[in-house]
Amino acid sequence: MFRVALHNDHVTCFEVVVHYLQTLCSFSFDDALGLTRRIDQDGTADVAELPGRDEAEQLAVAFQRRGIHASVRTA
Repeated sequence: MFRVALHNDHVTCFEVVVHYLQTLCSFSFDDALGLTRRIDQDGTADVAELPGRDEAEQLAVAFQRRGIHASVRTA
């Protein structure tokens, strides 16, 4: 299993992160808002756990292309 984490960058607007968590990860507004708050407070949060490295990297790249810092690590 592989985890995708988002990282606080102090540049990307809060609303943008919420929107892309909803769009790319299918989170509800409330769940996306809660994760974004955690990223803002803690500096990072896992947003997905996927079985394959390729899937996880594709999701991380999708966030990165939208200006959001993301990384992949083993679960």
